[in-house]
Amino acid sequence: MKKGWTIALIALLFSIFISACGSAGNKTETSDKNVLRIAEMEEFTSIDPATVVDGGSFILANHIYEGLMRIGKDKKPVEGIAKEYTVSPDKRTYTFKLRDAKWSDGKPITAKDFEFGWKRVLNPATKSEYAYILFPIDKGEEFYNGKAKEQDVGVKAIDDKTLQVTLKTPMINFLDYTILPAYLPQRPDMVEKLKNDPFRHPDQIVYSGPFILKSFQASKIVLAKNDKYWDQKNVHLQQVDLHVLKDVGTAINLYNTGQVDITPLNSAFIDRYKDSPDLIKAERATSIYMVMNQRQKFTQNVNIRRAISLALNRQVIADRILKDGSQPAHALVHPSIAGLGSKSFREATKKDLIPYDPAKAKEYFQRGLKELGMSQPPEKVVLLTGSYYSNIAAVIKEQLRVTLGLNVVIETPTAKVVDDRKERGDFDLTISAWGADYNDAMAYLELFNTNENKNSAGFKSDAYNQLIVQARQETDQTKRIEMLSRAEKMLVDEQVVLAPIYFRYSVLLKKPYVKNYYTHPIGADYSLKWVKLEK
Repeated sequence: MKKGWTIALIALLFSIFISACGSAGNKTETSDKNVLRIAEMEEFTSIDPATVVDGGSFILANHIYEGLMRIGKDKKPVEGIAKEYTVSPDKRTYTFKLRDAKWSDGKPITAKDFEFGWKRVLNPATKSEYAYILFPIDKGEEFYNGKAKEQDVGVKAIDDKTLQVTLKTPMINFLDYTILPAYLPQRPDMVEKLKNDPFRHPDQIVYSGPFILKSFQASKIVLAKNDKYWDQKNVHLQQVDLHVLKDVGTAINLYNTGQVDITPLNSAFIDRYKDSPDLIKAERATSIYMVMNQRQKFTQNVNIRRAISLALNRQVIADRILKDGSQPAHALVHPSIAGLGSKSFREATKKDLIPYDPAKAKEYFQRGLKELGMSQPPEKVVLLTGSYYSNIAAVIKEQLRVTLGLNVVIETPTAKVVDDRKERGDFDLTISAWGADYNDAMAYLELFNTNENKNSAGFKSDAYNQLIVQARQETDQTKRIEMLSRAEKMLVDEQVVLAPIYFRYSVLLKKPYVKNYYTHPIGADYSLKWVKLEK
C-alpha cells in the first residue's frame, strides 16, 4: 500500500508554542456525547473501491464500506457481509454465504454486487492500481491482460446470497485479501455516481459499512452512523469528525485544548509526551529498507552490498532520529506479520539476518574492491530518496563515510522523479518503504520477483522465483513458512539485495474516555466500528 508520509517535523519555535498550550489531558473536555473527533494527517483522495490506493483512503473505506470480511479486534479477518464460508479440500474454491445486509439506501447487498465489483477492478479499462491484488482469482490476471473474457474470471454469484470464488492455485490465506478495498461490493448505479465528484455529493453514494459520508471538505470530513448497517446495534458513535491537518503541532494544540480526542505524534514531540498516560503505540506493518542497485557496477558486487548493510547502525536511527516507537530492522518482514500458529513470522524464523558490524563491514568492503579491481571506492555513490527520508539519508551518509570511506551524495527530487529513476535504475542506493497489503510475509517477498515492477534492485534469480512460486502453492503452513524464511534470507543475507533500516510503528495520543479504539498493522490504520465514549 502507498502510505501517506505527510507528517513533517515541527520547528523549535512552534514546539515552544505548543508547550505553552499545556500537556496532554490537562484541559476541560468539550466533546459532544457520541461524537468522536480525530486529528488526521493523511490525505483522502478516493472513495471508489477500485481506485483506493493511499493510506487515508484505506481508512475512509474501512469506515463507510464493508466486504465479505473485515479486519477484527484481534487484527484477524472476521465475518462482515459474509455470515459464513466453506473452503474446498484442495483450498482452491471458497464459497461465501451472505447475511441479510443492506446498502444505506435500503437495497439488499447481493452476491452479484461482489461479482460486479471484483470484475470491475480487474477490467483493464478501470485502470485500477490494485487490480493485481485480485490476481489470485482464476483467470483474473488473464482478464486484466486481455487474454481471457470477463465471464471466465473465477468469481460467480450462484444466487443472491451465495458467492463462489475459484482461485488459480491453492491458498490458505485468501481471507486476508478480502478485507481490502478492491474486494468490496459495488453497484453499477453507484459506479456512475462515483464518476461525478462524489466528495461534493456524498448523499448520492450508497454505503455498506458502519458509517456514511455526511460531508467532505478539505479541512474536515464528517461521518454519520449508518442506520441500515446490518450490525448497527454494535456501532455506538453517532458521528465522527475527521479534522484534516497539515502538521502535527496544530493537531497537538487541538488535543491539549479539548477539541480533538485522538491525535498522531511524531519525533519532534515524543520526548515531551513519552510519559503521558494518553500515549499509545500502534503497529504499522511497514518496512523501510535501502535497495542497492545491481545494475550499477559498484553495487553489483555482493561483498560491497554486504559491507554497506553491515555498516548501518540502525539502533542510532531508531533511537536518535525517529523516536516514535519504530524499531531497528535486521530483516525485511515486519514483526507484526503472522507466522506459524500464535507466533509471528519473526518469532517463527530467525529474527536478525544482518547485524551491525563495522569491523566485518570493512573486511567485506576491501574484498569487494579487490574483486572489482579497484584500490579506492568511486568518487561518489548516489543515494536517491524522497524528502521524507532526508534526515535518515543524512545519518546513513555519515555512517558509510566513517566506516567505509564512501562519499555518498544524497539526491531528493520530487516523488515522481524518484519513482521514474527507480524504474530506470538511475541510482546506486535508494530508500524504499513497503506496507504489507495482507497479513503474510509474501506481501514483502513477492516484490523481488524478477518480473515484478517494484523490483528496482535489478535482482534476478531463478532459484528465488521458483521458491516464491512453491510457497504460493504450498498448503502446509509449516513448510510454507520455511520456504518464505529461505526467500527472506536470500534477499537480506545471501544476496544482500537490500539493507533493512527500520520497522515502522507510530505513536498516538488518545483520551482515556475513548474505548474500543483498535489499530491495525494491515489495511486501514484503525477501526471505529466498536468505539465507545465513556465519560
